[in-house]
Amino acid sequence: MGIIRDTLPIFRTTRLEFVKRVREGGDVTSFCFRRPEELTWKAGQHGLFTFPERRIRGRSYRVFSIASSPLDETLRIATRIREPMSAFKRHLVELRAGEGLSMRGPIGPFYIHDPSRPVVLVATGIGITPFLGMVADLRTNRRVLPESVDLVYGVWGDAFPFRSELEEAVEELPGFAVFPRVAAEEVRGCAREMASLRKNDGHYFLSGELRAVRSLRRMWRENGIARSNILSDWFLGYGSSEGGRGGDRETDRAA
Repeated sequence: MGIIRDTLPIFRTTRLEFVKRVREGGDVTSFCFRRPEELTWKAGQHGLFTFPERRIRGRSYRVFSIASSPLDETLRIATRIREPMSAFKRHLVELRAGEGLSMRGPIGPFYIHDPSRPVVLVATGIGITPFLGMVADLRTNRRVLPESVDLVYGVWGDAFPFRSELEEAVEELPGFAVFPRVAAEEVRGCAREMASLRKNDGHYFLSGELRAVRSLRRMWRENGIARSNILSDWFLGYGSSEGGRGGDRETDRAA
């Protein structure tokens, strides 16, 4: 029943009205849309986005995680924007207030199923976006908070997108800690430490580029973390001509 429940919303289409864009650091930009009152989702889920009234050269859709809480007034997505850009992203950056996108969903099992357990979140690059939604939801809806939430965030170069947002969450949420890392081996080492500390009492989430997610997932399994305790969400398109999130994604409930 859970799989059906998390998948059925793909048949629901919602028009979203563009409000604003925000530069988040480095080449990352957020795009905010007015949230229709009837629209809801589970923090961490994603939707399929299209321009219903525009002809797009190439692939006409993209899949983005929702980087905001279901209780927020706006629905936020974020992606890396740099040249050369796909036609879809060029239309995205040219959006004006009042214009919009259509979204199918939100869907997917990538959300906190049992808030009574410790949560370990590991993100590489733009894979931080579903976790932003989770953290925002914990900040606005405090009915049940996990015992602890550890976020390992692999940022790139000197950029640290969403830094102030995450630092504010550390101040507000008991048990929330952020461990930003840059080099891949540092992310891996920190993720291994989390597995050693939380063991199978924790619920583990991975989000980022496909190869990194596969490698980290394998490492956790080799360190004794059960498949049923790991959820992974990966992004294709890194290293492509778009430079960043390609839009395709897979979510593995029992990675």
